[in-house]
This record gives sequence, structure tokens and C-alpha cells, in this order.
Amino acid sequence: MAGTLRAMLLVALAPIGAPASELCNGVARSIEPDMQILESDLTTARARESVEGLRTLVAVSSPDQTTEFGIANHLQRLTGYTMRQQALEDIRLHGASAGEAKESIDAFCRWLVERGAWYD
Repeated sequence: MAGTLRAMLLVALAPIGAPASELCNGVARSIEPDMQILESDLTTARARESVEGLRTLVAVSSPDQTTEFGIANHLQRLTGYTMRQQALEDIRLHGASAGEAKESIDAFCRWLVERGAWYD
């Protein structure tokens, strides 16, 4: 299981090329502004920070609520990062107007609007 997770993270953290403009630009968000995960939070560098953060936090022998929120926030970032990377890859492979790209962009933007929030 750990090997599978590690392989998934390595694939997910492989940059897909030059940073793209925001995929969900102009999408209305109902999440409180200070709790919103932004696309700018979903960079490769920040995802790598989350992997390292998870390594540290899961090693805590007596986790408290702050530790649990930290773990949840790192997982949120990795989820958003992976979904955004999938959308960018689909755009690269199929073009922005292709069905595959539209589906992955829609899924990512829907996640960002409905679930893209930090735990507090």
C-alpha cells in the first residue's frame, strides 16, 4: 500500500510543463474567502511541501486536533493538485475543447467550488 501511494504521489508531483492560467477563472465560490483553496495553492512546490508535511504529521505519536487539521489540509492540497494536473494533462493530450479535457476541468472546478476549503 505504501509503495502504491508513493508511486501515485511521484506521478502526481511530476510537473506537466509551464504553469497554465487558472482553469476555473471567474467561477463563483460560496466558500468563505479566507477558507478557500486557490488554484495558486496547487503548485508542484506546494504539493511537495504537503508530502513532507504529511511525513512529519503522520509520525506524531499523540495527534491532537491541530495535527489532524494539518493532515486534512495537506490531503486537500494534494487532491486539488492531482485533479488540476489531470485537467492540464488532458488539455495537453487532447486539446482544451476535447471531451476528456472538458470533463476533467469540470470535475476540478466543481471540486474547487464545492470542496476546495481549508480545515480550521
